[in-house]
Amino acid sequence: MSEESVGNLLDHLPDFLEILLGPEALECRLAELLAGAEHVSSVVPSALRSSPAAWGRLLAARKHSRVLVEGSTARCRPAVRWLDEVARHGPEIRVHCGLPAVPALPMFVFDGRYSVVPMDRSGARGAALLCKGALATAHRTLFEALWACSLPQETGRTGAAGLSLRELGITTLLLAGATDEQAATRTGVSARTVRTVVARLQRRFGTNSRMALGFRLAGSGACTGPAQVVEPARPPTAGEPPHGSCT
Repeated sequence: MSEESVGNLLDHLPDFLEILLGPEALECRLAELLAGAEHVSSVVPSALRSSPAAWGRLLAARKHSRVLVEGSTARCRPAVRWLDEVARHGPEIRVHCGLPAVPALPMFVFDGRYSVVPMDRSGARGAALLCKGALATAHRTLFEALWACSLPQETGRTGAAGLSLRELGITTLLLAGATDEQAATRTGVSARTVRTVVARLQRRFGTNSRMALGFRLAGSGACTGPAQVVEPARPPTAGEPPHGSCT
């Protein structure tokens, strides 16, 4: 990239990005955004709840329409009380059930036109990026994608039909056609744990096959999707070609 191109990019950078350094600048800008916004959509990791005052006041704002929290946050007793308080203001709350090693990126989207992202996940530095234009649109799209694959707050806490968050995550993947190994990778557990969970659910629901368990879970509303929990892939016997190979 030429020096002229770099110069043009830097000239237009304020049109897309604003750097908020320090608690005072952050709090002032957040107050302005809140005053002009009709609704706010938020992704709130567990660490952000105990962050500096500016984030706390933003989290307490009654303009939130949707709040997405991490599964670990939804199971933490102090966080459950906080979520109950937030829910009184009217926003819909869902639980993000992503991989344990990949926590949700904290973000706040104002009317889909602006987004604010802390420079660190805990928000402890009191610094953030204010995104506009295409950058804010990208964050809005990311939020919608996370929201679409999240669970209602009540389901995230105890699970429909009494399923835990782990049980719900595993069975949802199996109902969608994942193998034990794929479900294990997606949920951050071992394939043995997946089989243990399925066996425990079979005993709980009184079924003697995975397919029967799938129908029971789908009928109870615990999971959505095809009423079929797939069997794990069977290794080929001696003299049999591997699955998926051409003969």
